Amino acid sequence: MAWLARHKAYPIAAKKAKHQGVSAHVKNGSGYPALDRAALDMVERANPVPAIPDALARDRLSLAIPIEFSLITK
Repeated sequence: MAWLARHKAYPIAAKKAKHQGVSAHVKNGSGYPALDRAALDMVERANPVPAIPDALARDRLSLAIPIEFSLITK
């Protein structure tokens, strides 16, 4: 998650329109195409991702990770 977060960029137009959402393969879209596209772009920018730890003993891993775009700082 931290690796992906370093590659996240909030779309300026979506920010100005106050769009917020959680999105990537886009399993469940945010309702805003710009945010869904930004989530997919983030995944593309994050490649190559770190290797899967040897302890997991697999060469492929499927994850469902929510990508949140929020105008409220935490």
